Amino acid sequence: MRKNILLLSCAVVLVSATTHSFASKTTDYECSAPSSSAKIKIAYPDTDTAIMLYEGDEIISMKNVVSASGAAYVGEGWKWSVKNEEGILSVVDDKGNETGKNQVIMNCKAK
Repeated sequence: MRKNILLLSCAVVLVSATTHSFASKTTDYECSAPSSSAKIKIAYPDTDTAIMLYEGDEIISMKNVVSASGAAYVGEGWKWSVKNEEGILSVVDDKGNETGKNQVIMNCKAK
């Protein structure tokens, strides 16, 4: 219960502090994989940061990393790779590397 209250408090502070940035650069995505699906929102408050709202209740902050094509962001065990209206969401290790058997990949499309 405390974790949920803390998470909600952080979300309110985060959204309040960056409302203008969120409003101008937020995209909704529907993601799917063979055995799962998710709805996410991605906001870009600045050129080096992506904030993901995963399934409406988990906030993940990611930083920009080098990408061969498009843009990529890594943080809190997640990697978000995006180009145009499509993205790939995957699980990464603490060094930002995709993790073989533990990797979960979802293909995402902007709504």
